[in-house]
Amino acid sequence: MLKKCIGIVSYFVPEHRDERIMGITKLLRQIEGFWPDIDVLIIAQDWQDFQIPETSNNVTVINFDEPLGILGARNALFEEFLKRDYDYLIPLDDDTKIACDDPQIAADYMAIIDAHPDRFAFVRSSKRVSAYHPYRGYEFWLCALSRYIIEQEPFPQLDIRTDDGHEDTIYATLLWNKYPNLDFKLPAGIKGIQRPNVTSTYHSTALAERRTSALAQYIVQNRKLPSDLRAFINKID
Repeated sequence: MLKKCIGIVSYFVPEHRDERIMGITKLLRQIEGFWPDIDVLIIAQDWQDFQIPETSNNVTVINFDEPLGILGARNALFEEFLKRDYDYLIPLDDDTKIACDDPQIAADYMAIIDAHPDRFAFVRSSKRVSAYHPYRGYEFWLCALSRYIIEQEPFPQLDIRTDDGHEDTIYATLLWNKYPNLDFKLPAGIKGIQRPNVTSTYHSTALAERRTSALAQYIVQNRKLPSDLRAFINKID
């Protein structure tokens, strides 16, 4: 059995602190219900004196007094994962929930990961839309990223707050095109979704969408990121 870790990025946005506390509490309860023995690693931003509820899971909280931003938090999660002896990282956010009605599907999800060392998988919920946006409805949440993949491919340094593009879409596109033989299929019936009525901390722009599309097209054609990612992004306005 591979050693797996659920990694949660959490930021208690000051004006929505109670909402985020409720979200992380419910998410931890869900994780305990589906997988009571899995380890959980949390990138906790501006938690102050909040303490997680008691749980059967082994939970490690890495505290940051200031918000890191989406990119910074993803980087921190990858870095902390690599410091430990885990084989697979399964990402979630504190404003997400696990959509799964059958505990057996949740068990199958982990068993399938165990059968595929050194690979990766994304939950995919519909047919291919285009070459540059491989799957409609896929999410970064509950994907499965092996240590091998994370060591080979650090997270793309794209910051949605400055309209660089959607870092999770680009990461998925890069893995699918650069490592097509390492992709495997996760079971249907389980996915990560955003909780209803959650207040988003950012909104995409037309510029971010154009940059995402152009960068995805480059990856499809070249099976890699541009050698100078910043210069590539800055040329698109």
